[in-house]
Amino acid sequence: MGTDIDLAATAERVSALLPAGRAGVLFSGGMDSGVLLGLLARARGPEGTAALHALNTLAEGWEEEAARRWCRRLGVELVVFDFDPLTLEEVAGNGPLRCYHCKGALCRKVEALASRMGLAAVADGTTASDDAEARPGTAALREHGVFSPLAGAGLGRREVLELARRMGLEELPPGSCMATRVPEGVRLERGLLERLRAFEAKARAMGFPLVRARWKGDGVRLETAPSMSATPAGLADVLGAEAKKLGLGEV
Repeated sequence: MGTDIDLAATAERVSALLPAGRAGVLFSGGMDSGVLLGLLARARGPEGTAALHALNTLAEGWEEEAARRWCRRLGVELVVFDFDPLTLEEVAGNGPLRCYHCKGALCRKVEALASRMGLAAVADGTTASDDAEARPGTAALREHGVFSPLAGAGLGRREVLELARRMGLEELPPGSCMATRVPEGVRLERGLLERLRAFEAKARAMGFPLVRARWKGDGVRLETAPSMSATPAGLADVLGAEAKKLGLGEV
């Protein structure tokens, strides 16, 4: 798909994969679901589309404001609701099916919300590049009837990036569940997750466009975008001091 992409035709193709009526998008605030929201708003009109954004206790923290900015631009209704998966032992225990149980709980909450709003369908931003077999959460989405029209239309990561550029969607770091910062089998503690979130926010404020702080038990491993193969001079010491200040040990 090149720069001559027909946005209107692509929007209609994606929209046609959903039932007629008002559609809700599980909008994380990130690029994939943002592109889907933009396409559906174009095909069905802003009034025929709604964004459903969960204030998730496992989110990184920047997502809500990003979601609000994009919905304002599109003129789409944004419905924000609380979601705390850490109240579920199946999630807090951080076992291999954590994501499955988390997505299942989210879907049950969204089903009730969609019913009250009179939505004909709910869709998510899964793309053709995502490996559904490797994502237990995808199985939960399918079980609850959530559509993935980007994947259904054969739109992968490259196409989504081009669509985002054409729609003027700001380039955002790919969102990632904070539970992935903790090794499987290690219990998800709110305090630890808050400290890891604060450390990542500090790193982003210092100029790291993409950062993950992986908990190692006695310290953190900092992962950054491939374009930043080395930590800029002077920042390593600052980040190390910040980690110790937050009680995260060595970086």
